Amino acid sequence: NRALAEARRPFLLLVDADGYLQPGAVDALRIELDRHPFAGAAVPIVVHESDPQRIQYASSDLHFICEAITTLADRPVAERGSDATVIGTAPGVCFLLRTDVARRVGGFDARYFMGKEDGEFCYRLRLAGYDLIETPHAVAEHGSRPRSTWLYRYQIRNRWHFMLRNYELSTLLAIAPALILHEPLQLLAMVAQGETRAWW
Repeated sequence: NRALAEARRPFLLLVDADGYLQPGAVDALRIELDRHPFAGAAVPIVVHESDPQRIQYASSDLHFICEAITTLADRPVAERGSDATVIGTAPGVCFLLRTDVARRVGGFDARYFMGKEDGEFCYRLRLAGYDLIETPHAVAEHGSRPRSTWLYRYQIRNRWHFMLRNYELSTLLAIAPALILHEPLQLLAMVAQGETRAWW
């Protein structure tokens, strides 16, 4: 958000501390924004740093209970195809943003901690009528590690923060049957791991 506030150029590149862009990635992202004037951001496909031929995130979408869906996770990069596509959400590993658009939608919500701020930004971007473009010609290697159990409470909190901030009461009522099924199952998973307090 500080970079977004201080930016003086029409485009802003954001890269996570554990993200590494392969050569040509930035040019490929800029090409897609030039080709798609209604796109607010362009993102690369994200691969594992330890195995760059395997996808970590690509062609992702956001489920209405606020969980990211990545059907290509751990699949070979070749299965992604070579066309740029409009996608539903993207991880915060790398974004090339149109500065004015990112400001217009409010930047990133600073009340999140350790997750969901990227997906929520993508959600508001799309809600405002802008596309999110992913191109396989831009690749980011992500040096992530498995998340520790202390993060559970933030992941659960952030999910609810997303829904309560962005959904109207009518939407929450419409998805209530799914939540009634999902939340007890998530509680049982937390209990099994000794993380009941994190759920509450």
